[in-house]
Amino acid sequence: MKHRIIDNKYREFRVEDDGHILIRYEHPETKAWTTAHVEGSWSHPDSPPTVILGTTGSLRPIWDEGRQFVEITDAFGNKRRVEATGPTWTFWPSSFYGEIINMVKCVLNETKPFCDHNIGAESQAIVGAAYLSQREGQRAVTLDEFKSWALQIRKKHGKKANEVLIEEQLKGVKR
Repeated sequence: MKHRIIDNKYREFRVEDDGHILIRYEHPETKAWTTAHVEGSWSHPDSPPTVILGTTGSLRPIWDEGRQFVEITDAFGNKRRVEATGPTWTFWPSSFYGEIINMVKCVLNETKPFCDHNIGAESQAIVGAAYLSQREGQRAVTLDEFKSWALQIRKKHGKKANEVLIEEQLKGVKR
């Protein structure tokens, strides 16, 4: 969005502040697949909260009187709730709070975190593939294709590869 209301004023906005990515996950053997729509935004979300849609129903988190439930809707529209809070449940005001708690526990207990450098690298590759997709007219881009493209840039540009990779990815961003 080129304009936003900031401090109660309609202003031009020159940074990338919101992203939407469609990710297709495919089982390598059975070819069964699912698609996720992921939104990242520091401002106001444009899409509804997490919803899992399937061929026979849906799951969605809902809040009721300070408690969290998962609402399950079947293919006929019948709904039921399963409580997602309990004696060990803790309210986290944001995902960052949970991430910080996890990091502190890992440091204190000298254990590895759930999200290690491999998960970080794969997450970054997903974002990179989304940028490459945007750059190439929003065609589907696989992680392997993105990694190959990024490696070609590294071979060609050496120590400047990181800067070149970012510049090349941003060529697809609409301004």
